[in-house]
Amino acid sequence: MLIYLSKSLFDVGFSKEHQKRINRALENILRSNWEGKHLVHANFDTLNKLREQKLSNDSKSVILNICNNYSLLDYSKIKHFVYVVPEENTLELKIENDIEKYCISVDYFQNSDLLQESRILCEHLNDAKLFQLICNYFVKKENIGNIALRFEPELGGGATICDCFEKHVINRNKFCLAFSDNDKRYPNALIGGTLEKLNAVDINGNIFCKIIEIDSHEIENLVPFNYLNDIRTIHHQQKGINFIESIRNSSSCELLKYFDIKKGICKKQINNCPEYLSYAEQLIPFCETIENISEIEDKAEGFSVIPPIGKIVKDFIEKSDLLNSKEPEFLSFQELEWDKIGSNFLYWACSRNLEALNI
Repeated sequence: MLIYLSKSLFDVGFSKEHQKRINRALENILRSNWEGKHLVHANFDTLNKLREQKLSNDSKSVILNICNNYSLLDYSKIKHFVYVVPEENTLELKIENDIEKYCISVDYFQNSDLLQESRILCEHLNDAKLFQLICNYFVKKENIGNIALRFEPELGGGATICDCFEKHVINRNKFCLAFSDNDKRYPNALIGGTLEKLNAVDINGNIFCKIIEIDSHEIENLVPFNYLNDIRTIHHQQKGINFIESIRNSSSCELLKYFDIKKGICKKQINNCPEYLSYAEQLIPFCETIENISEIEDKAEGFSVIPPIGKIVKDFIEKSDLLNSKEPEFLSFQELEWDKIGSNFLYWACSRNLEALNI
């Protein structure tokens, strides 16, 4: 997280007790940068005032490092950041154009709880690994330099992710970014139960926690499909890959946003759902299994109308070097989601590179 120190922290007229609270918050915030958990920045006048304060040697090292590298530190592409203010109990989100400025009182930095690594909350460990990979790609694409990622993955699983998120909302002592796919199997489907429960959590003004909805059936849909043959293993169905290859270069490619990559579509699923049936009919022309929906009438309930590929996220992560040697060919929805995930992950996990700091 980028933590920006406001110039009002050095206004005059604060009581002796309040000044102590300001100084304590400054020490804790600067310590988080020294430990490489967050980024800290301020305008040059504020930094000069900081240098006049009685601070620990570690805090002085942080300030000197920022001053010495000031011309090289461009954080303009970080559109979501914490803005530390002296006013008591302030907790306010200010949105200016595309900037989200989280105004937070020094009261919330009287210990190091909130300054630990941001929590990245998702259902599976591979989810967090994929999101970090996407963020690294975003950082490279946007030519953002001298920034590291530091975060603590927290796994909730479909059944418990909402409990984990609500815990952070109630405790108000950790920055927490939760990700959830929408689990929609066709365009007009309702969102899945996990996202529905997350959205039902009463955040009640807590700006430390945020939910990112992934606008696709699940995270498998985010893997660039031009890598499928590169990551294919014996556990993947070639018929499913052939189907994706057939449709991804067509005008119907955006329908893949809803396709169940892992399980495909079987007869039983569409029998009693006209909208799902209509969606499947749009996919059939690209499928080698059948040529017309009428062909499934005599098939068993488990018949695969549109064949799956299987789980592909882990295989993509293991061969993520492909991103350096072969340009990803994103569908429109994939590119939007990669930018959304990459930017938000960066905002919440950005930190200082752990080079040595010397006075």
